[in-house]
Amino acid sequence: MPPQLDIESIRNRIPVRYRIHILIRGFMILLSGAIAAYSVYFIAFHVRGDTPLFFKLLPFVIFFVGMDALLKHLLGLNSVTFWDEQLQLAFLAKKSILIPYDKIRSIELQRNITYYLYIYYTDENAKDQTFRTKASFPKILEIILGIYELAPNLTLTEKMKQTCEYLSQNKREG
Repeated sequence: MPPQLDIESIRNRIPVRYRIHILIRGFMILLSGAIAAYSVYFIAFHVRGDTPLFFKLLPFVIFFVGMDALLKHLLGLNSVTFWDEQLQLAFLAKKSILIPYDKIRSIELQRNITYYLYIYYTDENAKDQTFRTKASFPKILEIILGIYELAPNLTLTEKMKQTCEYLSQNKREG
């Protein structure tokens, strides 16, 4: 018999929230903001006409890397909450996405350099939408299992169906 996985079914524990730890998220926002701000300071007060080209361009590269990281942390997925009737995807600097379970059409794991979880759903305007997040999000296997258990209209690829059934059979009873 395969070993029991360290995941639990959320069906009897709703509401359940999974999120990135606030200290990690806050530290990364502060660090990336400080890097971007220091590069602006360096450009303003240390770059002169006789400064070598490398030292003129390097602060711009650092600024864009810092701003990219800052925007990813502010606009990226911060929490996933399972409510009685819907799934809520929350962000720090943009509006949350609320998806009723009966509107979730499919979920899929795809590898594009890293693994991503795709959630295909129909929004309130009857338009097909896709949400993508990195599969490194905390407790992603419990999130996949929760969607599998709660979404009645879910269609899965054969490989994803086998994965969800394996998770369902080997979850920890809690």
